[in-house]
Amino acid sequence: MDRLIDEGTAKFLKKKFGNIEKNVRIIFHKGGKCEYCEEIGQIVKEISELSDKISYEIIPSERGPYITFEGHENIQYWGIPAMHEFRAFIETIEMIGKGVSLSLNVAKSISKINDGIEILIFVTPQCPYCSMAVITANKFAIFNKNIRVITIEAMEFPEWANQYCVMAVPKIVIRKNGKKIDEWEGMMPEQHFAKRIEEAYLGEM
Repeated sequence: MDRLIDEGTAKFLKKKFGNIEKNVRIIFHKGGKCEYCEEIGQIVKEISELSDKISYEIIPSERGPYITFEGHENIQYWGIPAMHEFRAFIETIEMIGKGVSLSLNVAKSISKINDGIEILIFVTPQCPYCSMAVITANKFAIFNKNIRVITIEAMEFPEWANQYCVMAVPKIVIRKNGKKIDEWEGMMPEQHFAKRIEEAYLGEM
């Protein structure tokens, strides 16, 4: 297979990953409905070649395909991280490698999540606002491992999208113990996003 990351992008990413301080291990769970498995495997391989801090592993799975990160299994990507979602994937790798910081108000909201919620984010590769929502949610998940973020490429997983009546993206669904406790369409500023999560979570206590 030809390289999927062009020379110019690879050069940019090498510089970007130069600031990574921690090791980042990408885990690709290969299996299930696997239309783009070869491409996903190639993407994570090429990314790992851009920094000695980044490595990858491909493991067989009955479910998938999805990507997660060693030590950050609460972050999952279901589907190929292409186009705008490639940006979100790259930013997530960098955040895991460097750590994240939140404003005082946002950190206060996110710190209140102490027994687990899920944020499902339905995306498409062509949607620029989707990547912003994913980056924000993944930042919360890195800060607080009681938050699980599952990014779902809606066209690759139509059965999942149909279950949550996805008509536009980004579509955000908040779940607690498998129960939907809030949902909305569209991206919102980080502070509002955090507050919405906090209110949905506290409303179920």
